[in-house]
Amino acid sequence: RGGRGKEGKAACPRSIPVEYFSDFVFVDIQLMTGRTHQIRAHGAAIEHPVAGDKRYGDSDRDPIG
Repeated sequence: RGGRGKEGKAACPRSIPVEYFSDFVFVDIQLMTGRTHQIRAHGAAIEHPVAGDKRYGDSDRDPIG
Protein backbone atom coordinates (compact mmCIF):
# COMPACT_ATOMS: atom_id res chain seq x y z
CA ARG A 1 0.00 0.00 0.00
CA GLY A 2 1.51 3.31 -1.02
CA GLY A 3 1.52 6.55 0.85
CA ARG A 4 1.87 10.19 -0.12
CA GLY A 5 4.52 12.53 1.19
CA LYS A 6 4.35 16.30 1.63
CA GLU A 7 4.63 16.84 -2.12
CA GLY A 8 1.78 14.42 -2.82
CA LYS A 9 3.97 11.98 -4.72
CA ALA A 10 3.11 8.32 -4.29
CA ALA A 11 5.62 5.96 -2.70
CA CYS A 12 4.89 2.28 -3.13
CA PRO A 13 7.48 0.08 -1.43
CA ARG A 14 6.86 -3.65 -1.46
CA SER A 15 8.18 -5.68 1.44
CA ILE A 16 8.86 -9.37 1.81
CA PRO A 17 9.68 -10.85 5.23
CA VAL A 18 12.96 -12.77 5.00
CA GLU A 19 13.66 -13.87 8.56
CA TYR A 20 11.78 -13.55 11.84
CA PHE A 21 13.41 -12.91 15.22
CA SER A 22 11.81 -12.52 18.66
CA ASP A 23 11.43 -8.72 18.41
CA PHE A 24 12.40 -7.96 14.80
CA VAL A 25 11.77 -9.02 11.23
CA PHE A 26 14.44 -8.84 8.52
CA VAL A 27 12.61 -7.51 5.47
CA ASP A 28 13.54 -7.23 1.80
CA ILE A 29 12.08 -3.93 0.59
CA GLN A 30 11.71 -3.18 -3.10
CA LEU A 31 11.26 0.47 -4.01
CA MET A 32 8.84 1.17 -6.81
CA THR A 33 9.54 4.91 -7.05
CA GLY A 34 13.18 5.40 -6.03
CA ARG A 35 12.23 7.50 -3.01
CA THR A 36 14.60 5.81 -0.56
CA HIS A 37 13.68 7.90 2.52
CA GLN A 38 10.14 6.55 2.18
CA ILE A 39 11.27 3.19 3.57
CA ARG A 40 11.74 4.88 6.93
CA ALA A 41 8.68 7.14 6.82
CA HIS A 42 6.34 4.40 5.59
CA GLY A 43 7.56 1.91 8.20
CA ALA A 44 7.00 4.42 10.99
CA ALA A 45 3.54 5.31 9.66
CA ILE A 46 2.37 1.70 9.85
CA GLU A 47 3.97 1.21 13.29
CA HIS A 48 6.85 -0.90 11.96
CA PRO A 49 9.80 1.49 12.27
CA VAL A 50 13.33 0.77 11.12
CA ALA A 51 15.37 -0.30 14.14
CA GLY A 52 18.09 2.16 15.05
CA ASP A 53 16.54 4.98 12.97
CA LYS A 54 16.94 8.17 15.01
CA ARG A 55 14.49 10.26 12.98
CA TYR A 56 11.54 8.02 12.09
CA GLY A 57 12.22 4.83 13.98
CA ASP A 58 13.01 3.36 17.31
CA SER A 59 16.54 4.54 18.03
CA ASP A 60 16.63 2.73 21.38
CA ARG A 61 16.22 -0.69 19.77
CA ASP A 62 19.02 -1.89 17.56
CA PRO A 63 19.05 -5.60 16.66
CA ILE A 64 22.67 -5.46 15.53
CA GLY A 65 24.40 -4.03 18.53
